[in-house]
Amino acid sequence: MDRSSSSEQARLASESENQYELQTGAYSEVEIEGAAHRLDKYLFNRSFNYFDLAIDENALWVLYHFEDETFLSAAKVDINNLTIYETFNLTLVNHTEVANGFVICGILYLVDSSFDQRTHISTSFDFYRGIYNTPNYHWLNLYRHSNMISYNPYDKRIYVYDHGYLLTVPAHLQWLANVYPSETIIFRTIFLLFA
Repeated sequence: MDRSSSSEQARLASESENQYELQTGAYSEVEIEGAAHRLDKYLFNRSFNYFDLAIDENALWVLYHFEDETFLSAAKVDINNLTIYETFNLTLVNHTEVANGFVICGILYLVDSSFDQRTHISTSFDFYRGIYNTPNYHWLNLYRHSNMISYNPYDKRIYVYDHGYLLTVPAHLQWLANVYPSETIIFRTIFLLFA
């Protein structure tokens, strides 16, 4: 038992993301060179992880930061074969100043605190347009310990693991009819978060 647990820890402390297919037994991984994965160089403030995985309608997103950098980075990954399509260095976001992040319709939303009961989503980044925004949505950490926040594109809900409780929040998506020069139509996300 000791041997397998140390082997598991060795795999967890690496700069790669792994995929194991339960039905076929196929295993694959993608390495993100230079990503922080040792000691106390954690991804978010007050968290104990080096990577955060987010999935939306478009892709698997891997949030991370580089070993000696303070900015947050993200990789857009094909969920079927773990190919990295594109990487983003969010130089205006200090990864130690946010508590968690999740992606909805290609937009990364960053939560300020996991422990303050009333906090905000004060920063977002649209991966497709390359635009930062300050949505200033109210966010409630009901039990003051939200260590996992994730969006499920299938049921359009945000799942929060808060101090041992699994909570869900509806994410109401609304199409904007504005057409931008690039001829893309964007989403606006409206949160009903106990405000």
